[in-house]
Amino acid sequence: GLGVDFLRHVERCPVDVHLVSAETWDGDPADRWRRLNAELAAWDEALPKRRQLVALTKIDLLDPDEVAEMVAAFEAEIGRKVYP
Repeated sequence: GLGVDFLRHVERCPVDVHLVSAETWDGDPADRWRRLNAELAAWDEALPKRRQLVALTKIDLLDPDEVAEMVAAFEAEIGRKVYP
């Protein structure tokens, strides 16, 4: 899990920045984002509803067209802006 100390810290942060890997070998980025938010919700249901910035990392490993497609699909799936 994320750890109690970390979750207590997150509770005090006004904005959460989620760095989500673009690598797809262990699932797609939207799945990782949902798992993280599920863990936050298990600690406090209000945490996933707060302001979040979502940044896609490791995009340098992909073709720019792949990145654009991934960002569009990710945004459509989670209903939030995703920053590559």
